[in-house]
Amino acid sequence: MPPRKDLSVSGDASDAERPDTLPRTRHIMRNILKLLALALALAPVSVWLVSRARFRASASDVHQALSAPFQYKVLTPEAEVPFELRFFTTAVKTES
Repeated sequence: MPPRKDLSVSGDASDAERPDTLPRTRHIMRNILKLLALALALAPVSVWLVSRARFRASASDVHQALSAPFQYKVLTPEAEVPFELRFFTTAVKTES
């Protein structure tokens, strides 16, 4: 049986003479399959992230609707103690 001359995917006789055409085509197809597998793996993850963000937004809306309105109160410090009460003229005992 004579060897086959036509080894190309497209059936073109000019491509059959180039021995690197078939491996290059396999390499391209392998890359396409890897990208497709990656896209299929990332699709559920991205759907989950989007739904989670929407759920959080709706949960915070409910929380805002349930909280009662209130007035902000800013605490002000009392007047400072007079200097005579803060200043010690003798030694201060620090250990008991």
